Formats: sequence, C-alpha cells, structure tokens
Amino acid sequence: MRKSCVTVLDLKKKQTRIVGTTGSNALSHPVDVAVADDNTMYVADNERGAILVYDAKERYARAIGHQGLKPVALAVHD
Repeated sequence: MRKSCVTVLDLKKKQTRIVGTTGSNALSHPVDVAVADDNTMYVADNERGAILVYDAKERYARAIGHQGLKPVALAVHD
C-alpha cells in the first residue's frame, strides 16, 4: 500500500519530488496544499486532524491542530 504524500512538480528544475512520507509525521490523508511567498508549504490532513508545515526545503517543521479539527481547505495570507 502506498503512503499518502504530496507530489511537487517543479517545472523550473524539470523534476518531481515526494513530500510527507517518512517518520511519525507522515501524511495520512492530505486534502489541500497552500504555499506561502517564502515557500513554506502548508498541508491540510483531515485524517490526522492537523495542518502540517514544511519549510522552504520541504522538510517537516511542525503541525498545527487541536482535538476535533478536520481541515478541508487552506489559504495563506502574507
């Protein structure tokens, strides 16, 4: 069974990368992605009940959430 992930399609570099598949912070059911101007990536994962944050180098930074949260969409405002 393939783990859930986010696939980054980098058109400038002509490559694809997979984000969110490793460790205890792996994505379960990502439903939306938003990227801020500083390239911080926010991923709504409604099975985990959290928004997972990845830095500009696509490394896990932290999770934002609380009991009962079921995110279904994201928006970033800088």
